[in-house]
Amino acid sequence: MSEIPFVNRLGDALDEAIATPQRAKARRPRRRRFGGLAVAVFLLGAGGVTVAEILDDPERLATAEVACYSEATLEPGLVSVQSGEGRSPTAVCADVLRTDAALVACARKEGFVSVFPGPPDTCERLGLKPLPAGYDDARRKVARLRANVDRVVRSADCIPPEVLARRLQRVLDESGWRGWRAVVDRGEGPCGWLGIPVGMRADRRELGISGGPPRSLERILSGAGVALVPASGERCYDVAGLRRLTRRRLAPTRRRIVVTVDAGPLPQYEQMEPPARQQRFDEGCAVVDEVYADYPKPGRIVVRVKIRVKRA
Repeated sequence: MSEIPFVNRLGDALDEAIATPQRAKARRPRRRRFGGLAVAVFLLGAGGVTVAEILDDPERLATAEVACYSEATLEPGLVSVQSGEGRSPTAVCADVLRTDAALVACARKEGFVSVFPGPPDTCERLGLKPLPAGYDDARRKVARLRANVDRVVRSADCIPPEVLARRLQRVLDESGWRGWRAVVDRGEGPCGWLGIPVGMRADRRELGISGGPPRSLERILSGAGVALVPASGERCYDVAGLRRLTRRRLAPTRRRIVVTVDAGPLPQYEQMEPPARQQRFDEGCAVVDEVYADYPKPGRIVVRVKIRVKRA
């Protein structure tokens, strides 16, 4: 799974996660989503490609993530979307669902893989197809590419997107991904980032590279920044107290911290967890809504923190 939290977001952030990540937001992790809408993350612009081409193309399926279903039904239920990271879909979902039950992986016409509990004929019963021959080979090929990409990205704290594109093009050419191109998408941030498999567009044979923060800053935002969200519900903070907590927790970024205060209800998707934070908000306390890197002008990076309070 990508190190960048925003490439894994679902629900109301789907378009941001699939298209061009423009800022490294550190909200509560939303890798899991209740309801059938979670699978929409896989609609990676496959326009003009027939259903048969998707279902029978191992490489296309191998570049998608995996949806783990808690029940053998296509009705809305618990769906957790994960990256395979080179492992088989059933192994991934066995960990996610914390089960030893038999699981089966099916190919969806939308171009992704779904895993359900049940015997091998579960796919047919649900009107789906089993994974095509060659899927495992394609999955291992994607895993090798991911490892090669990670080595390039980790070689420096910040590689400009255009430079990263040239380096990854060499990786593609040298590792058997003939006809693929590394392209730079629009996006803010001075450093190149690519999330596999989200950054892989098999329909266009492209690796999409977006701008983002330096790796060192992203690590802090993904750690202390994410932790600020539930921490703001641990006790009742007023705005001044939450400003102090924010500046103390994010001091290691060594960046200017810009705090804004919005009045109004938490977004619907924010009301699910953690429940203590929602309770504090309902009591009139201030809570952290989001933390992200922002780029007010070329060469400048600030950390923005949004605090939310109830409307008076």
